[in-house]
Amino acid sequence: MRPFYLYKRTGDIYYAQFHDPITHRRCAVRSMETSNKEEALAKAWAMFATLPKKQQPVSEITNIINLLNQKNYKLEELAMLQAVIQAKCPELRPTVSVQAIASFPVSDSSEHSAFIPQKKTPLLAYIADFWDYEKSEYVRDKIAHGQRIGKRHCYEQANLVRYWREFFTAEDTLEGLSSAKFRFRRF
Repeated sequence: MRPFYLYKRTGDIYYAQFHDPITHRRCAVRSMETSNKEEALAKAWAMFATLPKKQQPVSEITNIINLLNQKNYKLEELAMLQAVIQAKCPELRPTVSVQAIASFPVSDSSEHSAFIPQKKTPLLAYIADFWDYEKSEYVRDKIAHGQRIGKRHCYEQANLVRYWREFFTAEDTLEGLSSAKFRFRRF
C-alpha cells in the first residue's frame, strides 16, 4: 500500500495527500504540478522520501513492563513496585497480590506454577453464570466498553446450557476442559 493518495483536482493537476502510518491521519495536500500520472507518482515518491519519519510512540506503561521483564525481583521490591503502579495507574488491577504470592510454597523448579492458584471452577455453573445478565463479568465488560448486549440474547444463550449438560457432567471443570472432552456425534 502506498503511503499517499494521488488524485486530480480542477485543472487536471495531480495532488498527493500523505498519511501518517502511526496516527493513521491524513496530512496536508501537496500539488505535484503535472497532469501526467506517472510524473505525479514519481514526484510523490520523491517527496515521501524527504519527509521526516516519526518513530512509534512508546507508552509509559510499556516502558515499565520492559524494565520489569529485564530483572528478577525480590518480594519486597515487588511489593514496592506494585504500590507504585497502583498509585500511578489505579485502573490496572493485579490478578494476584504480592502478599498472596508470598503465601504460596516456593518449589525448586524454575517454573512459576507454584505462584498460580489452582482453583477449580465447575464448567456448567460457569456457563450458566456467564450468560446471567445481572452477574456476568462478560456482560459488564461489554457494557463498560460501550458495546451492546441484550437481556434477550443472554436469556437465549443461557437456555443453551441444557444442551451442554448432555456432553458434560457436574464434575467437569473449566480448567480440565480440552478438545478430548467433546464426544462428536454423527447425525
